[in-house]
Amino acid sequence: CTESTLSLVFWIMLSDINVYLFMLKCWQVTYESSYHLGEKQPAYMKYGIGGLLVLLLILIIWFPLLFMSVVTTNSISNPPTGFSCQLSVAGIEPLVKMKITHTPSLSEFELEKLKESVTNALPNNKTYNSYTEFVNRFKPADVVRLDVYSDSLTLWEISPAAVQYLTTLLEADNSAPGYNLTMMFEWTVERDPESTTALKRVSGVREILILNKNDIDKLPAPPSHYVSRKALLDIIKNCTVDTALRVNGLIPTFLWARETEMSHVDLFPPNTKTNLTDSRNLKKVNVSLHHYASPVVPCRIWDEYYWSMDQVSEFVPKFNNPINLPNSAKIQFYIFSDRIVSSQYQLIASYGIIGLYISVVLVIFKFVRLTLADSSTRIIFQEMPCPDLIKNLVTSTEMVRAQGEFVLEQVLFRKLILLYRSPETLIVWTGRHRRLKEE
Repeated sequence: CTESTLSLVFWIMLSDINVYLFMLKCWQVTYESSYHLGEKQPAYMKYGIGGLLVLLLILIIWFPLLFMSVVTTNSISNPPTGFSCQLSVAGIEPLVKMKITHTPSLSEFELEKLKESVTNALPNNKTYNSYTEFVNRFKPADVVRLDVYSDSLTLWEISPAAVQYLTTLLEADNSAPGYNLTMMFEWTVERDPESTTALKRVSGVREILILNKNDIDKLPAPPSHYVSRKALLDIIKNCTVDTALRVNGLIPTFLWARETEMSHVDLFPPNTKTNLTDSRNLKKVNVSLHHYASPVVPCRIWDEYYWSMDQVSEFVPKFNNPINLPNSAKIQFYIFSDRIVSSQYQLIASYGIIGLYISVVLVIFKFVRLTLADSSTRIIFQEMPCPDLIKNLVTSTEMVRAQGEFVLEQVLFRKLILLYRSPETLIVWTGRHRRLKEE
């Protein structure tokens, strides 16, 4: 530990002055040995500095783009590990519950067949390019096709009181306050992401109105699809197992699992004549009531009944399940999963391209500002003709400290501070022994 009378701040100040004077002297010796009075700056200096500035500008623009391109290239797949869905009415116990844990990804051939199906369905019009662009974004590992049997996993566990409540709602006029009903389809995708920014579970929901046919004209904006109120009421009141309830435009086929949310997409364009959504996007489904044996008379729908939903619209492509159950209801889903950033790029990539641009520009701007700002106030220190005397004063201060002359150390350091506080004195001390080569 070096003994000294100087505090840490003054110690650092003295060392900084010493280093700066040494660099200034070295630069003067190098520059003056090759400079002649009135000599123009060489062309390589002008073009070199200009070229560096251009390269810096290119770096500012290009680096964030390059970095995000590398991040995107090194993204990893985030496939689903499980899928569940349910169909419900008025928030009561769901009619159909399904859960799938086997979620195989498509092969290269299967993905190409899907792309071919989408392409063949598109008119020769550039306005429909977005449909193929969406599919082309994904690799086979990012797309899952579920061809599953869609009988409910559980019996319809509903109480007699809940059945009475539901039938009361269905028998009432839809326009009465509190009696408007909807059928809701909810789906959930579970993942095991490596990224902390991606959610492990994302969900989506769609719903349509349950209406009587004569209620449609009373609505300000008549819906393109609805569920028949009367047909649903007949099935529930009479435990009808031989009549299906047609549900159109509710259940999507193509689901899009993003990093933090879930939605559905249309891969096929709407009908050019009716402008209605293609049934391959929002499928047509028959919802049916079943009993494990023979229906009980009188009707008690809460006693060992279950529901199923059977896809009527076209499969893309045909239904393919290795287990053959001829009389079971079938349904098909596609899940498109966005790729996620690898964990090693996650921290920086979380700011996004805009945040990265702002960070790079602010850092470079801060550096340029520190270099060029207030340059006029530093002229007196940067343009010392001869810093030898001040350098000798700094060296003397260090020498007397090493010899233990602490009083003299403090006196010399105060004289050094006085020099830097007095521009007139500094000019006198640094203006001696200046000799140009031309003299």
